[in-house]
Amino acid sequence: MRARLAALASAVALLAALVPSAVVRADPPPNCAPGDAICEQLVQSMNQQAADEARLAQIQSNINDVQKKMKALYAYIGQLNNQISAQQATIATTVVQINVLDAKIRATLADITRRQAHLDVREELFGQRARSIAKHGTVNYMALVLTAQNFNQLIDRVLMAQEIIHADRTLLDGLRIEKAHIGELKDRLAGQRNQENDLLTQQKAQEASLEVTRIQQQAAYTYLAQLEAQYKQQADEMARAIAAIADQVNMLQQAYAAEIANAGGGTGQFVWPLVPHWLTQGFGCSPYPFEIYWPSCPTRHFHTGIDIGEPYGSEIYAADSGVIGAYYTCCGYGIYGVIDHGNGYATLYGHMSGFAPGIHTGQVVYRGQVIGYEGSSGNSTGPHLHFEIRYNGNYVDPCAYLGC
Repeated sequence: MRARLAALASAVALLAALVPSAVVRADPPPNCAPGDAICEQLVQSMNQQAADEARLAQIQSNINDVQKKMKALYAYIGQLNNQISAQQATIATTVVQINVLDAKIRATLADITRRQAHLDVREELFGQRARSIAKHGTVNYMALVLTAQNFNQLIDRVLMAQEIIHADRTLLDGLRIEKAHIGELKDRLAGQRNQENDLLTQQKAQEASLEVTRIQQQAAYTYLAQLEAQYKQQADEMARAIAAIADQVNMLQQAYAAEIANAGGGTGQFVWPLVPHWLTQGFGCSPYPFEIYWPSCPTRHFHTGIDIGEPYGSEIYAADSGVIGAYYTCCGYGIYGVIDHGNGYATLYGHMSGFAPGIHTGQVVYRGQVIGYEGSSGNSTGPHLHFEIRYNGNYVDPCAYLGC
């Protein structure tokens, strides 16, 4: 248990990330026309919307924090998996070495047994020779030579004496060599057994290291499950916040329904909000963590419009006629406008540096009219316009209408 807790603490320490900072928002300016009660009511709603967006930005920050931890944790688990595979391969190699060494030990033992049996036979022969000499005495080779009756007998006795001496020497030399060889084999056997013991000790250490890695892996998976549960909870909370903002937008659209109907927009025909225009990011799944959470994307993030890059301060035009809502936030879209064109169509213009003079919430604007200026407010990496087209509350690809 102590090893598991230590491994879990190691995983948590490895993956600790920065705590999201607090979100600060600017109050929307009083940009209503004099006597416009609907606009004043809208400003009050915008204050509530700003609070909701602040909570939404905090949730998004928390989600990004969890995602960073999950990304680091996935990498850590991958390292552990690779480490386990390497340790298993090392153990398998050690087992093969042990098996090969076992085979060599068995062969050495068989060779020692065979040679020992052969040595036993030769020692028995030597023993018989020694006992014969002890019983009959040592042969007097000189007497054999001097008592020879003729030359042939002399030669026979000399040859017989040489053969006896040579046989005795060969037997003794063979015994010495065989004993020396058996001694070498026994030394080799002792070395092989020591080597095998070292390999067995090494194998136990490898298996213990593997077990520690498995504990760390299990701790990482446990922590990952906790992060995934936290991630889902935050994503659900963000979805509820997005739905609440959408409800507010619908209420505001209903408040300006007459003005929207008289604006003459909502035909589904749009012009480019920036001229000229340079597309820097398209519509769809996005790898950037500050985009909205989108579970159907492999990256879990979705870019809800297109980004158009032009010099800071470039004029932004209404893509179609309708009624505009002016929004001032520090995060997310930053300073942005939403134009309701009617017939279910709406466009959004994000990250602006400011609105054109006289532009205020509830004002009717017309296709091609300057409504603001390009900037880099909110969650932005540089001057650009984030442009969205929404139909019946759903995000649609602006390029399908503009012909990117």
